[in-house]
Amino acid sequence: MFWGGGGAGPDFTAVGANYYYDGSGYKYDTSSNHATDYYQANGTHNFLVAPSGTADTAITWTTAMTIDNSGRVTTPNQPYFVGTLSGGYHAANSIVPISTTNYTGIVNNGTRLTVPTSGVYFIHAAQLVDPNTSGYAYFTIAINGVNKYHSHSNFTTENNKDYYATLVYPMSVNDYVEIKYMGTDINTSWGNNHSTISMHKLS
Repeated sequence: MFWGGGGAGPDFTAVGANYYYDGSGYKYDTSSNHATDYYQANGTHNFLVAPSGTADTAITWTTAMTIDNSGRVTTPNQPYFVGTLSGGYHAANSIVPISTTNYTGIVNNGTRLTVPTSGVYFIHAAQLVDPNTSGYAYFTIAINGVNKYHSHSNFTTENNKDYYATLVYPMSVNDYVEIKYMGTDINTSWGNNHSTISMHKLS
């Protein structure tokens, strides 16, 4: 479908698939097919999508992406995750439990974050750690069970240590992230506001 308008109202141009406008709303043209719409209006590019539906029934659009007149891109459903790392005692070489604060697309099963689409992801984790016994310990960001980046400290001379680890990494569908607490002794990881994890898809 291709259509446009102008005159007294704002100019626009639209092109899409599997929909039509009946004068009061947008409806599916055929059954069991997705619908898409791209339109320009007021200097903005708008990309809309809808799941498969039934012919001649109303469509509920989802805005997949917009580009404003300044070139700023907005992708409302870009995968992201914000959460906290569990506080309390954790044995050395254990996987840290994760609690969810907010997310889109990225699934948390309690200890791992699984991504829904392939792409490059930004991952950041921070922990405030107080050792149960002195020693050398660290926590690491692991992808699919393989350690990729870690932050460490010698607790013989340091206490209430802040750890920070950041990783930008290409991931495939259903790849997962874990935070592993490593070391030679049992340590205490203070969670909630003190220990956080966030990640989002860059591209």
